[in-house]
Amino acid sequence: ATELYFSNLTATLVIGDVNDDNAVNQADFDLILARQGATPSSANWDVRCDLDGNNIIDLRDYRWAFNNRNRVGD
Repeated sequence: ATELYFSNLTATLVIGDVNDDNAVNQADFDLILARQGATPSSANWDVRCDLDGNNIIDLRDYRWAFNNRNRVGD
């Protein structure tokens, strides 16, 4: 196993990038919309889509992502 250590490393992560491709785009919106109404006990729950952390994936989460559309992280 290789261990890596970094110091003084900073990165910008964009809220709304739920598929971890470092950009907020239609793919993220589709994931959030497909899980509308899901809660932690739902079969389709995906914590990455609960952007406001209130344990329900709803239009507020979609708005968070939409407000950051076309943004890219570091």
